[in-house]
Amino acid sequence: MNRKHLRLLGIASTFLLVMLEQLTLAAARTEELSRMKLPHRPALEFKPPLRGAPGERKDSGSRDPSGCSAILAMVPSTNFGLTVSAYPTFWLYLPRLTMPGELTLTLLAEREDGEQEIAYRTKFKITQNSGIASFNLPQAAPPLEIGKQYRWVFSCGAIARYGEIKRIPLEPEIEYQLEQATPRERVLILAKNGLWYETLTELAKLRYAKPQDTQLAADWANLLQHRVVGLDELVEKPFLPCCHL
Repeated sequence: MNRKHLRLLGIASTFLLVMLEQLTLAAARTEELSRMKLPHRPALEFKPPLRGAPGERKDSGSRDPSGCSAILAMVPSTNFGLTVSAYPTFWLYLPRLTMPGELTLTLLAEREDGEQEIAYRTKFKITQNSGIASFNLPQAAPPLEIGKQYRWVFSCGAIARYGEIKRIPLEPEIEYQLEQATPRERVLILAKNGLWYETLTELAKLRYAKPQDTQLAADWANLLQHRVVGLDELVEKPFLPCCHL
């Protein structure tokens, strides 16, 4: 190979090295710009109150031919949650039942002597389909009082599932944050302040409305798989458009 060919090869190699360097710099710049354009989306972080004790939120060995024994109350493993609502929404996982039936909701209020008394009772009709369902405390019921603790009990046949709920006042600062927030930001604020019932309800509504949203799917998984919540088995369960009085 003569000197002319060697010189041409050297020029070509230098040109290729320069082009490769430019392409590498361009790729790095493009990645940097992409990161700059993407907004920071913090993960959902639920901070539960340090109280409550494990209870009957799921099957503990009892059996019922209707399938009611597989009903699961969607509350943290402590069976306790906070709310700021006078008429909160309760959530259950309903199994596939052998026949349509009813759920009885009993709301028990704590008295000054520590005993409980029935504050309200009603019935909901349920279908045979399985999935996650919401039950609103009806306006006909007495509103939850601020600072008072209640127990709600759902009964299906001989099976009962319950949770504890306490209404607290909504602090002005949190109220202002919620008013300025987007729907997802509202969920993050509610979770950060340990408001289980509002967090679950608002996130479930967003998840139902936008089932393909990967961020909401991640939020849903983070909430249900939280170490204090422990509802991992419900992450992929469908929502039911029910239930009614």
